[in-house]
Amino acid sequence: MTTTDTPAAAVQAGERYYGFSALLSGLGKMWRATVPAVVFILINAGVQAGLVSSDPSVGLSFDFVAALVASVVMLLFLGAVLSAGAYEAAAGRAGFGVVMARMRRRFGRFAVWVIVQSVLVGIAWLVWPVLGGIVAWVLVYVPVAAVSDDDGNPMINNFRAIGRHPIRWGVTGVIIGILLALGFVLAALNTFFVSGFVGSALAAGVGGIFSWWYLTAWACLYRSAK
Repeated sequence: MTTTDTPAAAVQAGERYYGFSALLSGLGKMWRATVPAVVFILINAGVQAGLVSSDPSVGLSFDFVAALVASVVMLLFLGAVLSAGAYEAAAGRAGFGVVMARMRRRFGRFAVWVIVQSVLVGIAWLVWPVLGGIVAWVLVYVPVAAVSDDDGNPMINNFRAIGRHPIRWGVTGVIIGILLALGFVLAALNTFFVSGFVGSALAAGVGGIFSWWYLTAWACLYRSAK
């Protein structure tokens, strides 16, 4: 391992990893993990577009279930890589080997807790869409906490991070919520004008880039909460 690929875990805790804005800091630091992030964003875009283009009939058919499982597994791998990259990039350079090593060590933990997070958000969404958004906001640190070196329950670490910087968490969440709303509108327009494999790949690619950005912003806040 070279000095330029020093793991973020080696950086001393207690430092502040964001400036005036966590989102601007995330935007500036996310590029440290460019190689792993771009590779998996492109792979995911191709896989998701291919699955959509296969047009499996919705139901309990083998084709649909297989496509759904493949989609979820690919999203979990992408999320784990982006979260690991964000965690490393928040404090230092995030080389491909460093990010992938963290992802491999923490993938099982990440998958379990992100599935729990998703189920909770989904249940809340079925009760009331706004409640689903609130639950997603309240559990926003879970993916980064799951790939971190912190001991204990990622859910508890999530709430601990919120408590350390509640105003930053709130402001950042509101801004990301607005950006997500605009993103959904643009995605709908994209689907209307560009359909098929290209449209699906474009939507997945843009969504991956946005996730890469906001995960890095949350990682900057999470690491600063120690």
